Amino acid sequence: MDKFAFVSFIVVLSLISACEDRERKESRLLLERLRSVDIRMPYDKRKSAVTQIEALVFTEKKLSQIRDRCVRAHRALIEAEEQQEKAKRVLERATALDANASIKEPDLAVIAEAVSRSNDEIKRAKDAFPSCDRAIRGLELRFASGHRLR
Repeated sequence: MDKFAFVSFIVVLSLISACEDRERKESRLLLERLRSVDIRMPYDKRKSAVTQIEALVFTEKKLSQIRDRCVRAHRALIEAEEQQEKAKRVLERATALDANASIKEPDLAVIAEAVSRSNDEIKRAKDAFPSCDRAIRGLELRFASGHRLR
């Protein structure tokens, strides 16, 4: 092998190694951030953590797709909670003076719409989380140094 071919071979190996190292670091960062979000966390902390994950930028398209898939699942659950809170606020306001009072039609409509939207978002989250979890497991198997991060 001549000197030029040898140097070219070493450069190619170095580039491949650098790309694999960058992908490993980005994968571990994504895994760490996704693991930091627990659906039992207080709403505001979870919403903030999801926003931070959404802002992550990756060089690997696959990691961006996993990030987006998991963010969609968490956002759907967050939206469901927001709609539930909206229904609760309207109900509390409508019955603040008299718990046995009839709720006016406009308030009933707002409550019904919020509950319906919440149910839709819960279904979206339920449909999205398995795909997110499979993607996370795949990353864990590939990049988590032989141990599960979850």
